[in-house]
Amino acid sequence: MSNSQHRLLPLTLCLVSCWIGTVAAQSPPNSDSTSTAATSKPTPGSIEQLSWIAGHWQGEAMGGKFEETWNPPFAGAMMGMFKFAENDKVVFYELLTIVPSGDSLMLRLKHFNPELVGWEDKAETVDFPLIKIDKNIVAFDGLTFRRVNRNTMHITVRTKTDDEIGQLKFECHRVRKSKADQDSPARADNATPEKN
Repeated sequence: MSNSQHRLLPLTLCLVSCWIGTVAAQSPPNSDSTSTAATSKPTPGSIEQLSWIAGHWQGEAMGGKFEETWNPPFAGAMMGMFKFAENDKVVFYELLTIVPSGDSLMLRLKHFNPELVGWEDKAETVDFPLIKIDKNIVAFDGLTFRRVNRNTMHITVRTKTDDEIGQLKFECHRVRKSKADQDSPARADNATPEKN
C-alpha cells in the first residue's frame, strides 16, 4: 500500500463506518450481513449466546494485520478491542461493546487513531442492532460473526462507498499461547494463530 493510500485508510474506514447503517434495505436478504428494514422488530437474543466469540483472534486484511480480543460475557455485556496495523505500525483502534437493548442486543463501537483521538464525536457510537442469531452466526445490521470452527471465525462488515455496496471480510484465527507462556501472562508476540 502506498503512502497516499495509507493516509487515506483511516478516512476510508471512517466513511465506511458511517455508511454501514445506511444500506440496510439494499443488501441481499440471504447474505451473511443480513439486514432488515428500519421498521422491523429487534431479534431477541442473550449475551450468553455470544460466548463463543470470546478470545484473542488475529488475521490479515486490507493490506495489513489485525487482532481482535473479546472478553467473556460478564455483568450482562461483552467488551472487545480491535487493532489494525500496517508495516508494524498501528493505523487505528476500535473499542467495542455488546450490550442488552430491550430483549435484544446492540453492538456499539468507537474508532481511535494511534494517539487515541476518537474519530466519532464524544457522545457518538456506531451502532449495530442484532438481526439474526443462531449456534454459529451472530448477525448485527451491517456486521456478522460466523463461527467456522472452534479456532476460526469470519467477520463480515457491509460497506458502501460511492454508491457501491460491498463487504470487508476478516478471517480470524484464535491465538494460543506458546508452551513457554502457558504458565505466564499472555504475550501476543509469542502467540501463534490456530488454523483449525
